[in-house]
Amino acid sequence: MLFAGQHTSGISSTWTGLFLAQHPEYTKEVLAEQQELGQEFGDEVTFDWLKKAVKLENAVRESLRLFPPLIVLMRKVKKPLKYKNYDIPEGDIVAVAPGYGMRIGDVYENPDSWNPHRLENDNKPAYSYIAFGGGRHGCPGENFGILQIKMIWTVLLKNFEFELPDGKFPVPDYTNLVTGPKQPALIRYRKKLDAEL
Repeated sequence: MLFAGQHTSGISSTWTGLFLAQHPEYTKEVLAEQQELGQEFGDEVTFDWLKKAVKLENAVRESLRLFPPLIVLMRKVKKPLKYKNYDIPEGDIVAVAPGYGMRIGDVYENPDSWNPHRLENDNKPAYSYIAFGGGRHGCPGENFGILQIKMIWTVLLKNFEFELPDGKFPVPDYTNLVTGPKQPALIRYRKKLDAEL
């Protein structure tokens, strides 16, 4: 549980920050949303504040769509089943690769591009978004994980400006259990003049 709650959130926070730095036009939308939430809730970032930070949540979820932390999800077949032309016997292990499954062009337009706006009116087929698995065995920490990453980036965006040095976006490193950016993954930051830190 500690591994799932810390390591995957750290990697997912990293990807979210890299994408926000790569897309300053969307970061402006997130910052405008933060200003509105600040007017509604005051300066203290609360649970209610975070729940209403939809643009930031879409950024997190879109980052997870492109680079989910786990490269494979496996399930043991409890009773024989048929899928399309396949007979899958009891005891077999069935696996799905979320990083591939969430880039299917028939489901996601321009599937390899980062576009948080695509999640605003989500009418995708069931189980087309599987960053946290799905069904009865989906990750029970999904809401907590999203909330945690939103808190991290709410505080960071309130206090710092970010950009990618030379616009270089890192490639994923698939040699580890959790897929993070291949090192070095550099980001440049500058403290805002009105930062609270």
